[in-house]
Amino acid sequence: MVNGSAFSHSAALKAGTACSQCHTEITRGDGSVPKDKCYFCHVERTEKYSDVKFVHEKHVTEKQIDCLWCHEKIVHGKMKMAAHIPMGK
Repeated sequence: MVNGSAFSHSAALKAGTACSQCHTEITRGDGSVPKDKCYFCHVERTEKYSDVKFVHEKHVTEKQIDCLWCHEKIVHGKMKMAAHIPMGK
């Protein structure tokens, strides 16, 4: 609902309109991996923290560890509208 009227995002998506053009707070979180999360499993073994390829091969490919074990969650939800945008613009 936008200004009391039903709204379909299909036209905006088809036109390539970015979500952030009309909405603020689209997501919360960025999927980062805080280095201190390594310490849940490793004691003083963070020397390969920056080697993304190695870390993913060991943890995801070999051990099949779920992404959210290390990565911060990215939440999509109810989004706030940016400043008033007239319908059809």
